Amino acid sequence: MAASNNRKTIVVFAKAPVPGEVKTRLTPFLSEASAADLHRRLVVHTLQTITQLTDCFIELWVGSEHDWWTELAERFAVPVYRQRGNDLGERMSYALDKALQGSKQVLIVGTDCPDITPQYLQRALDSVEQQGVVIGPADDGGYVLLGLSQPMPWLFNDMRWGADSIFATTVARMEEKGVSWFELQPLKDIDRPEDFIRLQQLRPNLTEGLSVNGT
Repeated sequence: MAASNNRKTIVVFAKAPVPGEVKTRLTPFLSEASAADLHRRLVVHTLQTITQLTDCFIELWVGSEHDWWTELAERFAVPVYRQRGNDLGERMSYALDKALQGSKQVLIVGTDCPDITPQYLQRALDSVEQQGVVIGPADDGGYVLLGLSQPMPWLFNDMRWGADSIFATTVARMEEKGVSWFELQPLKDIDRPEDFIRLQQLRPNLTEGLSVNGT
């Protein structure tokens, strides 16, 4: 059914912390176990950040079954849903459409960007309310956040996910459709060894005890 109030929802997309399947671009700089541990920390950090907002709902959408989801659901009092679709675009579009059935503003975020703050999220929610669409660019050419006030499946079809052109292609599609949007400041994902080194310097709590191979 359509949203009947001003409910706001943040959808968090997360992968299971399986060594060898997450943060693969950080290996062998980190061991597979350390990369999975870092992924766990980033997921928790993301949920801790979002729960500082008091006027929105949180949904955790996961890519596969894992015992850890039960722990997170209890710790953060969030529902857990299984992603559906053949690629990232289909999965994101499906989750956004479902959330928009009960909310007027929906943000979707990953767990790779610890620079996202409660203030950044609040500005994004406000921008969706005012503009209808908000996007937070990533320095690598993707985006760290997308917010919609209505379904837009054409934003996700036939995309080269993982390419450095995702943000530019998304913006070009909105321009072609005559859709207005608000663009937030660019932020950095944690994907490559240089990103990890920066994280060590700025947020040592997220990297404590994770040893770099060869040191």
